[in-house]
Amino acid sequence: MGDADFGLDQGVTLGEAPPGTHRFGAHFFNASPDVLFVVNQRGEVLQGNPAFHRLAGDAKHIAHFLQPTPLAHLEDKVRLVFEGETNPPFELVVDAGESGNRVLLTSAFPLYDEGGVVACGFNAMDVTPKAVRRKQLEDLEAFFAQVLFHLPVALAVMDTEGRHLYLNPAAVNDPSLRHWAIGKDVVAYFEKLGIDQSVAVRRQAMLQRAVDEKRVVTFDEYVVGVKGKAYYFHRIVAPVLDEHGTVDFVLEVGEDITTREEMRHALLSSRKRLESYMEQAPFAIIRWNSDFTVKSWNATAEAIFGFTANEVLGKHPADFLVPATRRAEVKQIFKKLKRGMVGNHNVSENLTKSGELLVCSWYNTPIPDEDGRFYEAVSVAHDITGRTRRSQMRAHSEERFRKLVQNASDIITVIDENGIIRYVSPSVYRVFGYNPERLLDVCVIDLVHPDDQAAARDAFVETINFPRETPFFELRIAHAKGHWVHTETVTSNLMDDPRVGGLVMNTRDISERKAIERGLIAAKEEAEAMARIKNTIVNNISHEVRTPLTAILGFAEVLVEEVPPEHREFAELVYTSGKRLMQTLNSVLDFSRLESGEMSLKFEEVDLLTLVLEAHTLFMSQAEQKNISLLLEKPVGPVVLSLDPNAFSRILSNLLSNAIKFTPEQGTVTVRVEDLDNKVQLHITDTGIGMSESFLPQLFQEFKQESEGLSRQHRGSGLGLAITRRLVEALHGKISVQSKQGHGSTFTVMFPKWEDLT
Repeated sequence: MGDADFGLDQGVTLGEAPPGTHRFGAHFFNASPDVLFVVNQRGEVLQGNPAFHRLAGDAKHIAHFLQPTPLAHLEDKVRLVFEGETNPPFELVVDAGESGNRVLLTSAFPLYDEGGVVACGFNAMDVTPKAVRRKQLEDLEAFFAQVLFHLPVALAVMDTEGRHLYLNPAAVNDPSLRHWAIGKDVVAYFEKLGIDQSVAVRRQAMLQRAVDEKRVVTFDEYVVGVKGKAYYFHRIVAPVLDEHGTVDFVLEVGEDITTREEMRHALLSSRKRLESYMEQAPFAIIRWNSDFTVKSWNATAEAIFGFTANEVLGKHPADFLVPATRRAEVKQIFKKLKRGMVGNHNVSENLTKSGELLVCSWYNTPIPDEDGRFYEAVSVAHDITGRTRRSQMRAHSEERFRKLVQNASDIITVIDENGIIRYVSPSVYRVFGYNPERLLDVCVIDLVHPDDQAAARDAFVETINFPRETPFFELRIAHAKGHWVHTETVTSNLMDDPRVGGLVMNTRDISERKAIERGLIAAKEEAEAMARIKNTIVNNISHEVRTPLTAILGFAEVLVEEVPPEHREFAELVYTSGKRLMQTLNSVLDFSRLESGEMSLKFEEVDLLTLVLEAHTLFMSQAEQKNISLLLEKPVGPVVLSLDPNAFSRILSNLLSNAIKFTPEQGTVTVRVEDLDNKVQLHITDTGIGMSESFLPQLFQEFKQESEGLSRQHRGSGLGLAITRRLVEALHGKISVQSKQGHGSTFTVMFPKWEDLT
């Protein structure tokens, strides 16, 4: 039987050709869903079933539908068949045209006639989905291995006895110690580190509780490290159960909360100091709730008015402190405080517990909440009863008063009804740098900051129209050298007094107090902002978004494989969009940790070229997929720097990913390392689309991209370069960019050569 007419319609014997063997029937050959074809010893296709022709067309030779590598493999199989060797099944990759590459699980077998082996038959089953799935699982396994390795929080995997099975780099500082700890429990691990064994025993007990109770256990831990530095950790111990409900192994996550705890202790200490000051202050300090009932009452208030704190807490002042004749006046003061008016000063008569009538000077200040709404009020009160009684004798002590004014630290100013200065005390030189004579006949409003002039005019008008009022307000006054001085002023109307004939202003420099207030407010806002960022990002994004999104990705991946082909496009779109969203959430989380200072860096001596070579190898396949040349220029010897290797790898990964993404096919991306005398420079140059000069100042800002909205051309969260810049600065480096639209970009990262960056 010749090669040209194989005669399958007559039947050809399969296998070793002993008598009685099965025959390869034409009906089976043509009806099989698998790819069946027969070749001779030269590789010429003698017969092919319909499935083969759908795959390879009218190919007359195996070389017509196979690439060089699978062709050589198939030729070896043909040779072995004709030599009588047994061939196990093998995978064959075939180009199926528009359908792309297909993976065929193929078996080769001999075909006989009376004279021996006359052809080689192939039975190929399409296993492309399984091969793709296997590759995806391999990639996913590698991805999660990288995630665990680069996770910024400490992660340990232990058996149920507490012995370490895995420690990521964030768990220990010394890589060799990490390898040593495998197989040992935390007690032995801490003994090696030289850390207090009681901490290890407690942690081991928490692990045992998680195993025994089969639940997640959380606790905070205080540790003194090997160098004597104190650390606080929040630890989560989670048992992992197998399908039978038995604890298989245990995950332990440790989050460094040292900064948060130090800040909390500092705030508590500051609060205690403030409370101690308020309690021991030589004047009454009273805090009022939003309904003006007593919130706190210090010891001096008890000494002045006779009421203990327990007797007045929760009470309104009208019920015990204010005479009936003054309640309407107090009601007006409270209204001003609710409107947020600061500097409310008044002199009022008040009752003591024994019924005695006192004259007190009150300074009242509203306190807003974080949204600017009225939250509470604070009043400072002085008992001026004796001073009021002595005022009857002032007419006989004008000379003494004059000397006091001349030497007072506060500035005493007398102005007429038009605001013209008629007198100013000598202390104006010490506070504002003016000679008193220079300010005579000057309008006081001209010295006030423009933003405060309206408030000053209102206070003067109020003093003129209501002589009994003594407005208390804050102003910024111009210094002779050009800067502004924060002041506190009380104005009294003495127009009717012929010895004065004007408004008297008592002004005090409160610049230092304002600076302290700003510092305290900034510290409070920073602490609250950090807490809000941490709680919002870590809790909401990590749990409320990432957890369901992970499930969505898993279901979408299953749908891609299971749904009919006509609906597969939509499933793939869901899966791709979910991955994009997960990448965006991870970027936001990284940026949040950098902003809040929660991402700690570990500096060590590294060869920069080793990290660059790893990144170059990692991105080579991505560049080849876009037909982009990825070049590397480096010095001959090692380039050793003190860096955090994970942070540097992230920097390089972000820059290479961007360069490849924005470079079209046939383009070039070049990585160049320069080892200079006092610095090392890394240049990432691409021949991509470039950027406009007007956009460059915004390039490293978060969520900024040159193409936005409907005109956006490239995917991304807009956080990559913002994260890159912060990582570079955290490593004591600098990053810059040169770009021209349509002509590519060059990013330059510089690190100084310092002997010790730790």
